[in-house]
Amino acid sequence: MNRRLLAITSVGVSLMVLTTIVIILVFVIGEFSDTQSSRPLILISLDGFRPDYLNAKNTPHLWKLKNAGCFGKMIPVFPSETFPNHLSIATGLYPETHGIISNSMYDPVMDDYFERSCCDTRWWDNEYSTPIWIANQIWGKGVSGTIYWPGSASPYKGQKAHYDIAFEKLPKWPEYSQFTQKHMDMVISWLKSPEKPANMIALYITEPDRTAHNYSPFSREVKESVNKVDLLIGIFLMKLRKANLLDNVNLIIVSDHGMAEVQESIPILDLVKTSDYNVPNTSATIIGVWPKDSADYEKIADKFHQVSFKHNFRVYKRDEFPDFYHYRSSHRIAPITLLANEGYELCSACWTKKSTKWGNHGYDNRLPSMRAVFIARGPDFREKFEQTTPFNNVDLYPMMLKLLHIAPQPSYGTNGSLAITDEFLRLGLRPDNQ
Repeated sequence: MNRRLLAITSVGVSLMVLTTIVIILVFVIGEFSDTQSSRPLILISLDGFRPDYLNAKNTPHLWKLKNAGCFGKMIPVFPSETFPNHLSIATGLYPETHGIISNSMYDPVMDDYFERSCCDTRWWDNEYSTPIWIANQIWGKGVSGTIYWPGSASPYKGQKAHYDIAFEKLPKWPEYSQFTQKHMDMVISWLKSPEKPANMIALYITEPDRTAHNYSPFSREVKESVNKVDLLIGIFLMKLRKANLLDNVNLIIVSDHGMAEVQESIPILDLVKTSDYNVPNTSATIIGVWPKDSADYEKIADKFHQVSFKHNFRVYKRDEFPDFYHYRSSHRIAPITLLANEGYELCSACWTKKSTKWGNHGYDNRLPSMRAVFIARGPDFREKFEQTTPFNNVDLYPMMLKLLHIAPQPSYGTNGSLAITDEFLRLGLRPDNQ
């Protein structure tokens, strides 16, 4: 009788232990699954949006996002132009590493000039750069979408984003509003797709940059454009809410650079009249000079240097760029570079502007006028948090990898750091000591 009771007791204890183990395993597996399943990430770029454009009256939707979520000011990469900065945000690499060193450039190896509509993979894919939408698909096994993000038309590592919209000519306001809203509807449909739901989408909005190039960044026209962009963001938030997505996605809104007021164009070909060099662009704040004969390199650099102080620009030889620009190692960087002082631009073919004041960028990326905006909200971001220390836009990449639960890849490094951007994240995604 005692033996039978002992046997029954032993079986009961064994069942209890087994049940406990099963419960623990289910709990652990469930926890592991939850931590490995990232929430969708939406990255939106507002081209040329200065942080000081934000205010409660003209940008109520962005202002509310800024105050309710995370806000910071970013330092763009040098040069503070659209194409280099969009690829730096997407890859976490400086232009000298990813190769898109300017909006206009010459490649002496290919003996070819870059055009902004170019999607030739030779310009974009150096077999090292891994944009976040490609990282999400290769390393994160996710599904990505891109809409007009500069550089997204080219394949990287043999693939493009699963969802991708072919570029077409952008309409102007007011048609641009409906045009962008259609893109926003596509974002919602990709996120809600029953077959292939996207978990990472990058969307590009060309305003207010386009308007600011024709008018001063402080003009009435730009103020109106900024207000229309804010309205588009408000409409997108409404669409996300209606689709029951607003509280389930991580939303990052950035700009690629700021904008400065310009009042004078400097005709560089009139200053140094020579047939001994070529320039790849007609009007910019930064222009590369390519001597036709390397023997004339010093002579041409000296000629430009002699007139630079009087005409408000600086002259850099490639190997003399200051370290903080991270602008030496690419073969696409011209032997001689001319960089305009803030408020001026250089031109080899000048034309009459629509206004006596207009806007441009591309200047020294440390200038306050070149600062870019960062706003974020979502379940993985802190609430009501403002980062008072400006941070480099390459720092976004490791943060986005973390949001997507993608482990850093030893073979594919980044120039970015989590030292500052980690502070935007909720405690569960940050180190325990923060």
